[in-house]
Amino acid sequence: MTGNAVPAPIPPEPQTDKVGISRLSVFNGGVILMTRQLLGYGLKLIGLFLITRVLGPERYAAYVAAGSLIQYPVNMFLDGLNAYLVLGGQERTEDAERNVQSILAILATVIVLTILTFAGPLGDLTHIPDAGAVMVVLVFFVPFQLLMLPAYTRLERALEYRKIAGIELAGQVTYYAVAAPLVLNGGGAVSLAYGFVAQWVVSFFCTFFFTRMVPRLGFSWPVAVKIVRFALSYSLVSWTWQLKTLINPLLVGPLLGANALGIVGMANTVVDLSAFVKTIIYRICLAILGRCRDDMEKLRNAITYGLQFQTLTVGIVLLGFSWFSGWIVPIAFGERWMPILQIYPFIAFGFLTNALFNIHSAVLIAINRPFDVILFHLTYVSLFALVVALAVPHFGLVGYGFGEIAAIPAYLLLHVYATRRVGSPDYQVGLIWLCGAGIGLFWREIGPWAIAAPFVALLMPPSIKLLADQFSQLRDERKAKAHAQPA
Repeated sequence: MTGNAVPAPIPPEPQTDKVGISRLSVFNGGVILMTRQLLGYGLKLIGLFLITRVLGPERYAAYVAAGSLIQYPVNMFLDGLNAYLVLGGQERTEDAERNVQSILAILATVIVLTILTFAGPLGDLTHIPDAGAVMVVLVFFVPFQLLMLPAYTRLERALEYRKIAGIELAGQVTYYAVAAPLVLNGGGAVSLAYGFVAQWVVSFFCTFFFTRMVPRLGFSWPVAVKIVRFALSYSLVSWTWQLKTLINPLLVGPLLGANALGIVGMANTVVDLSAFVKTIIYRICLAILGRCRDDMEKLRNAITYGLQFQTLTVGIVLLGFSWFSGWIVPIAFGERWMPILQIYPFIAFGFLTNALFNIHSAVLIAINRPFDVILFHLTYVSLFALVVALAVPHFGLVGYGFGEIAAIPAYLLLHVYATRRVGSPDYQVGLIWLCGAGIGLFWREIGPWAIAAPFVALLMPPSIKLLADQFSQLRDERKAKAHAQPA
């Protein structure tokens, strides 16, 4: 090199954020999952349009009731074992996977046999005709959902979002490819059960295809005890939270009948569909927490980032449906489903508030404080159920919405516990967006002027500063990655 030569510039190092992971990798993973979710969202809407118009609220209620009663025991165990596989760190070995597979096989057998034996009495509890018959078919999804868990969590821990997106999309396509023709041919609510079973069969085989795994059973008492001890504490968390899903079939159904149960079930489905972004962000945060659970500062920052972007993205989508639902519901679902508009803003606001706090729960579990979360769940569900039981007989469907709002103060417990363990996250921007979106959701009740509230929240200086900083850091990471690639 000559004396006048100028050395090549050193490319900047790829940046990591305050939770110890590249913002660009999180963004890319989120884009992949978002694309899959958007495709799935469109597919679900098409399927719902067909299904809801043909079935109506009363027959749809049988599927909602059956699904709630089966999914409750499944989620109780699934969430705990999933937490062990995702958050278990170095303890997660192939031997542990084989033990988990064996435990899941035992649980699947017990759940299927129990539901088949008691489907009739369980269906009678809901006071919904055909709920028991739907349960007899629907329960056969359980072995496939449970037994694919070890392979699926391998993909989640490796942040293999492209493969995860493909699996989920294939399952959803299968669901509607099976369910829609059966419904249109007069198959009734049980058609949805056949579609749901088919969805998990396809997801099962796709998961093992992508991971190149073969389901293997193995059992070791020391390993199994360690797994059960870890999973049980997390499962207790799930058991208490999933109690919320039983409020509709066990309180609303008996008090107001099948039509109301179907309306509440569909309103919850619409909120879940509209707020699919929350699931994406939560799953990415959960994968990250498994890598930084010993660093309190990173955990606190993970809560801050999670609550900020969940509140923003979830709020935008929920508001979109709220503002246009007056046209969407009658055209897409039919006039029979118009009562959805009465309770949508209540359910949506409860969901949005959860977006502000659900990362708190994940962090507390990651640092082995599950009983803090359990106490919050019991308080939340108790408030919800009590108000629903008292309000629904007097106010009808809106009484369910009152239960959603009455349970919100329980989140203060979650804040106190998280602050005590890892310090207080930064709520400023999240609360601004929550208030703005919350006012916007109730525009029918308080007037059209409320539609302006979310835009005011986005234009406030803290919001503008945060969004500008995020876009700037993302742009810098893209430049760093481009410089780092060989010519």
